[in-house]
Amino acid sequence: MTGAPAGAGPLAGLRVLVPRAPERAGALVAALRRAGAEPVTAPLVRMGPPDDPAALADALTAVARGDHAWVAVTSGFTVDSLDAAAHGLGRTLADVVAAGRATGHGSTRVAAVGDATAAALQRAGVEVDLVPTGEQSARGMLAEWPPAPSSAAPSSSAPSSSGLSVLVPQGDLAEPTLAEGLAARGWRPHVVVAYTNRPAAPLAPEVVADLGSGRLGAVVLTSGSTARRLAEQVTLPWTTLVCCIGPRTAEVAASLGLPAGTVAAGPHPGAVVDALTTARSAASTAARTASGTASPTDPTPVATATPSTRPTTPR
Repeated sequence: MTGAPAGAGPLAGLRVLVPRAPERAGALVAALRRAGAEPVTAPLVRMGPPDDPAALADALTAVARGDHAWVAVTSGFTVDSLDAAAHGLGRTLADVVAAGRATGHGSTRVAAVGDATAAALQRAGVEVDLVPTGEQSARGMLAEWPPAPSSAAPSSSAPSSSGLSVLVPQGDLAEPTLAEGLAARGWRPHVVVAYTNRPAAPLAPEVVADLGSGRLGAVVLTSGSTARRLAEQVTLPWTTLVCCIGPRTAEVAASLGLPAGTVAAGPHPGAVVDALTTARSAASTAARTASGTASPTDPTPVATATPSTRPTTPR
């Protein structure tokens, strides 16, 4: 668990739970600190290698052969796991994708669920061909996924046809939204587990106490599994600002009875800061209105965070 002194900015003095290990939370922690918040990191889930690493290795070998028209990547954890598995084959993820692009079967293309995942792929040396311009989620990917090429349909029903096959590496708890949506659109998804998602150690008692009392006034929920793990350990005051990354995370949070929250426009740190800034301003206005110190029609300045810079990604 780590914290940082609060500073000046639209989130000045706001303590925010970031449910990630410190080594994976650097960019978000830095953005929150620049906005004046005091981030506290405490992981709620832990990611591990897949139970069947051979299946993931076989999937990467198939990518290198050009057996998949697309590789659909839905998280930074997936990028790390793919790259680690590629190293186990004596290659890098960039090498594997480059080999797939160079085959005679046709160019292997790569899709990322959002800007943060695209940036992780780029850091691994992989060019990204598709990033949703709207909702950055599995549903957003499906909304912008290209039509299946009818000319690629084989005479047999073999699911390995390279022209229609999409590799979908994901966590063991991932929902089937992307694979089912691709299949409905005429593609042939090949799902492989890239990593496991397990509960982290319980939150420290002082973190639970601060969340329950409201001294930790905001929470960032990065996935449905983090929302579930949080709900198992603490009851949040209704005043807690809950920022969800992705609409599906927000749906899970609502189903668990967590306080009504806001959804970040994207998974990048700037979007989280912007969402918390807007939510904090709205909560402050509502509190003043309820206490009679302001009316709903009074002009109220709305604090805004410094606009974020989104990574440039080939689309």
